[in-house]
Amino acid sequence: EYLRSFPKPVICAVNGMALGGGCALAMCCDTRLAAEHATFNLSEINMGILGAIPYAAGIISQGTARRLVYSGESISAAEALRVGLVDEVHPAADLMNRCEALARKMADKPPLALARAKACMVYASEHTMGETAAFERRAIEALWGTEDKNEAVRAFLEKRPPGFHGR
Repeated sequence: EYLRSFPKPVICAVNGMALGGGCALAMCCDTRLAAEHATFNLSEINMGILGAIPYAAGIISQGTARRLVYSGESISAAEALRVGLVDEVHPAADLMNRCEALARKMADKPPLALARAKACMVYASEHTMGETAAFERRAIEALWGTEDKNEAVRAFLEKRPPGFHGR
């Protein structure tokens, strides 16, 4: 739960096996990237226990989540991409470069807006569309008068990169 409530996006890079708790940990992250050779499974059932069901049910289809939880079988990175368990698959040699590029892209965004965007995404996974729309509207209202929003507008009009300060 800590990763889901962390105020900044968390990017996961899977460059091997994400088994049981490792797969659950990956599902707690905002964005999941994998190497082509990575494998995933929710193998807790094999040990007579359960784990990661709320995360699996919130990320992948009910049918796929049930199949993986009930069977404990492993799936490839390509299959994980197809079912939505991961967002991108890359050759192992390129994985960390892509993660770092994505992290830089996110870090360049206004920090207050990024934190509110993450809060809205987490909220949306647990509430109705109407409740989420109201939550987002309050977030927009809170961001409207920030220095970062004003800097973004000025930078756009002046055709220059913005300089955000989290205010």
